[in-house]
Amino acid sequence: MKTYVVTENNRQIALLRPFLQAARIKDVHLVASGRRSSASSLAGSIVLARQSPVAVVLDSYTTDEATANEQQLTFEYLVRPTTLLAPCRLFLAMPTLEEQMFPDAASFERISGVALAPQDATDFARVRQSILTKSIDDAGNADAARLRITGLDYAAARDGFGNALLKALFAFLKHPKPVKLAA
Repeated sequence: MKTYVVTENNRQIALLRPFLQAARIKDVHLVASGRRSSASSLAGSIVLARQSPVAVVLDSYTTDEATANEQQLTFEYLVRPTTLLAPCRLFLAMPTLEEQMFPDAASFERISGVALAPQDATDFARVRQSILTKSIDDAGNADAARLRITGLDYAAARDGFGNALLKALFAFLKHPKPVKLAA
């Protein structure tokens, strides 16, 4: 069964694609909603039209758990009518997907296999975006965009590289199950 991952933008797809491939997760179609506010609507439309499971990966833009919980409840309210047809689940990156996947220079170097210049390693939090931008190979085509990483270890990828968000996303994509929605 084909599953879908809806993101805010092509940059997030480029970040996720090599990890999904390394974890050997098949039959996943990645779709950018274009805007954060469109993601839940697009996810609901996919569930209704295709009756396929949908994972929505969004940046929370916060580190506050209460704010993230409000975002989760709002999403559940918006997609509730579609969840009888197929599972639809939100995966919130806190505060952003880039920051959650690569919280520090050591994690970037370990996962990517790329040694950072000493100054970039020291200032990683400040230069993270520019380093990732330089590391994304888009080949002039958003559908082919991917983070340039070589030699991702299958066992580490399967485990989401120890990243809770990736681990939960991979588990959902392999065995999509509905989430128990709040009453």
